[in-house]
Amino acid sequence: MAAACENILQYFNLEPIQDEGILSTIFHGRETTLTEAARLRLWMAVIPENIMSLITTALKQEVPFLPPDLTPEMMTSPNEAVPGLNHLEILYYCLAEAVQAEDYDTAAAIAYVADRAAYRFGSSRALLKVVDLIMFKSPETPVAPQVVIRKARIMKDDGDLHGSMKVLDAVISKQRKWEYKTEDQYTNVKAVCVQVKGQILHNLGLWKEAIDPLVESVDSFNVLHDDKGTSSSLGLLTRCLNKLSVQDFSQVKHKFPQHFRTSHPCYEAYVQGVEAVRYIENLGQTFFLCKHQLVAEESLLMFAIQQPSVQEEYQWFQKIVDKVTQSLAGHQKVDFLKSAEVFFEFVRAVFMISLTLWYSPVEEDRALSRYCEQLSLELYRYLCDQSKNTVKHTRRSVHLMNTALSFLRLPPLQGSEAYVTEVSSSTASMESGSSEKLEEKQSEKCSSTEKRLKVKGDGDGDGGSGDVVSERTSSSAVNIASDGAVMYSAHKTEGAISSGAATSPAPKDRHQSSTFPAASSKTRYMNQFPRKPIQKFVGLPISHDAMLSSSYTSSVSQGDESDSEEEDNVVGDAPAVINLSVTQITKVSKSLGKGKKTNTGKSLAAIRYLSKQAEEGICEENSSSEAANLSKSTKSSSSAYEHTTDSSSGKSSSLVDFDATTKSSFESTGSDVVNSSSSEKSSSLADFDATTKSSCDTTDSDVAKSSSTDSSGGLSPLVDLTGTTVDTDTLDSLELGESVRSGEDLSDYLKKWTPPLSDGQNEPKVYRGELFTYDPVTGNWTKQSTIVHQSTELEIPTGKKGKCRDVFHIQFLHQDEPLGKYVCKRYKKQRAPHRYLQDVICQMTAGYYVTKFNQMLQSYKTEIQVQFLPAAHLQLLSQDGTLVDWVNVEPFLSGSFNKLTNNLAYFSVVGRELATALSHFSYCESGKVLMIVDLQGWLPADNSGIIYLTDPQFNTQGIERFSPYDQQEKGMKAFWSTVHPECNDICRFLKLNRPN
Repeated sequence: MAAACENILQYFNLEPIQDEGILSTIFHGRETTLTEAARLRLWMAVIPENIMSLITTALKQEVPFLPPDLTPEMMTSPNEAVPGLNHLEILYYCLAEAVQAEDYDTAAAIAYVADRAAYRFGSSRALLKVVDLIMFKSPETPVAPQVVIRKARIMKDDGDLHGSMKVLDAVISKQRKWEYKTEDQYTNVKAVCVQVKGQILHNLGLWKEAIDPLVESVDSFNVLHDDKGTSSSLGLLTRCLNKLSVQDFSQVKHKFPQHFRTSHPCYEAYVQGVEAVRYIENLGQTFFLCKHQLVAEESLLMFAIQQPSVQEEYQWFQKIVDKVTQSLAGHQKVDFLKSAEVFFEFVRAVFMISLTLWYSPVEEDRALSRYCEQLSLELYRYLCDQSKNTVKHTRRSVHLMNTALSFLRLPPLQGSEAYVTEVSSSTASMESGSSEKLEEKQSEKCSSTEKRLKVKGDGDGDGGSGDVVSERTSSSAVNIASDGAVMYSAHKTEGAISSGAATSPAPKDRHQSSTFPAASSKTRYMNQFPRKPIQKFVGLPISHDAMLSSSYTSSVSQGDESDSEEEDNVVGDAPAVINLSVTQITKVSKSLGKGKKTNTGKSLAAIRYLSKQAEEGICEENSSSEAANLSKSTKSSSSAYEHTTDSSSGKSSSLVDFDATTKSSFESTGSDVVNSSSSEKSSSLADFDATTKSSCDTTDSDVAKSSSTDSSGGLSPLVDLTGTTVDTDTLDSLELGESVRSGEDLSDYLKKWTPPLSDGQNEPKVYRGELFTYDPVTGNWTKQSTIVHQSTELEIPTGKKGKCRDVFHIQFLHQDEPLGKYVCKRYKKQRAPHRYLQDVICQMTAGYYVTKFNQMLQSYKTEIQVQFLPAAHLQLLSQDGTLVDWVNVEPFLSGSFNKLTNNLAYFSVVGRELATALSHFSYCESGKVLMIVDLQGWLPADNSGIIYLTDPQFNTQGIERFSPYDQQEKGMKAFWSTVHPECNDICRFLKLNRPN
């Protein structure tokens, strides 16, 4: 076999055929005498007729996409002529032979037929390597649009958004060689390209902006009767809608009244998700059906927990559990779950069951919820440890999956028996240890159990359920002044979430080892931070009282430059989380117009920075004199605000309307919410009592129903454990924590079960996480419980590394692109969480102004645009609720990272006009309140396309200093005099005014 053929086979982890029987079947004993073209013909002769007909179709350029009834699973069936290989593997051998024979048209046709299955089973990148080779060797060879668009999708997943957009634009403009037989074919291809563009906008956090292209694609697919395309776009719409505020959804609904007819974004997301399932349920697309169903139920859970009565939400919970169970039942075979994409959806479904059960009023459900969450952690660990998109299952991973299915009284996966006798070396070492080691392990368990009982302090064996706090639990750990300024109380109660600084001293420099999480001081943290009541969140807005922490309340390393081991314990005032929303900026702008300087604390609902923490936050390039000036400018007294409490409720009287101008809320009857455009949508609500539904509020923190007490009122468990095949011995064999129970009762086992705790030395790879996202228009924060996988440091050339932060790869269960690449950033000298939240506010607010900037430039001819990457805050928690680490996350982008401007000066020639015009525009659009500076990001290689920016800073005026990097009026003056002394063509096109 020639070298080119062998190289291609290596892409797919295949070896040249050595088996004499197979060679005889294919070549009939003439292998050594055949020409390359003859070898190709004989290989293709073993392809079944239905697949061969598709190759012929591709050669004739008859259809740009494979028919939906050709599922990836069909391609994994054994080949009848060569039983030792499946159809997909046969195609890979044929592809290699075609390239070797320089028959590039046939090679491109084979790639087209193999594309969908290759993507499902993790071989897309290998296949696209071959396609690139074909296009390089023979540029005139027509490559099917499906394959070209697949390349755009893979580039998107890998962070090459520039390249992805360029590929899609080339397809839309018909730059790629392909002969469309009808106009409908081109319309279909264009609709898919527009859909992928909408997905890119979704991944960038531009959910409202993504609605337009997705609705356009839905309409196009409907005209073409492309049910699979319609379903995919509806699924993406679901993911966008459940992230919209009520205000944004109202605008979207007004723009598209025929598409959206309910009154709440979460419920509308559910309706669209159900429609996505309906369009695809008869196409045999099991994976997509399960995926759309899961997103629909996630949206319904967001809606359900906002219901005013236990009975109403219980009905929704039952529906969610039933539907997610049905979706899990769709994963019938272990072989199907070898795809990383499919396995990801399985893990997320188990986690979804866990979240839903957590909100149940029935104690048995909440006990099962904790164990299902642990199953999710273990399965996600296994998924993330895979180096490729194909999952290699073991006996343990199959055992974990079957345990989750058994809890729901589903049968085990088909093919599980093949893993019963399989014992990997690591598993064998665990299970076949000496009796002495087993006794030692048992002794350790007893010791650990005693420690847990001491921590619980009650000995009633409730498994810690008394420490449970719902997302809706209200904790009076915050003072909220009448003007909306949030102040930390001197006394903290457990039940809030981690975003302030901690009461106990933290290490001065957690990042000496450049690991994530920082392992060198993990034990120290876990000893210092008190255990925190476990809470669950589903991505709904949280109010200001939820931005506090009982376990991390008001101290961090002060980060001075000395080497002293002493650390200051900050008591009293707490650090600021400035709510720099667009609404508040407008208020400040009006004050500036009247010649008044606005107090940040009052106008921006801000908690002031502690001066010492502000000094600590300055990077190496900032001078000590600037730090001193900042210290003077940020000193304030905590007595400036008074805490007002409603004596009847014990809540802050201003909690409900902490920001009446921006709070997203709505009131409607059940019939308003259920109003739907189709009987199919309405029928899904048959069990909902619309007449008893009262008003709903999108901020679930105002709903004071706690799952920490059993208010079931005689309701049955959502998951009935009677009749399940799971027993206590099965759970013991998994070694996922332990239970101090009196018998073999499964329910009792789960109630008294406790998860494994880290010993401070053998660090886990996965953590419970909490994901914070920020809406720059309203100033609202949302929060989502998730799972986080620790990662390695990103390899960055020395000259490109930042001075302030280190960057790591990261994976988390609720990232917008399930298999996409993400990075997290952490300060080299760790800062308090409020600093990270402030950075998110800065980047997301900058993103808002960039969106406005791009809208204004729609009619301006330029080959370069700018966009800020979406940023979010992620906190890692140990099994017992201890805060372990905190970082900011954003999508990973490949390409050349460049700095365009800093706070005071201009750096790069590339994109100069656009960068300076953006800063100028932000100054005008914000009413002279802020100016976006420190522009840096990824530039297109050919200086065209989109510049994706990250880590911006603001220079401000008229308000208290926004951050340690805010040069205020000094920075603005430097911009006008040094960076942008004269307006450019873009400024003049936008008619931007300059200050006198």
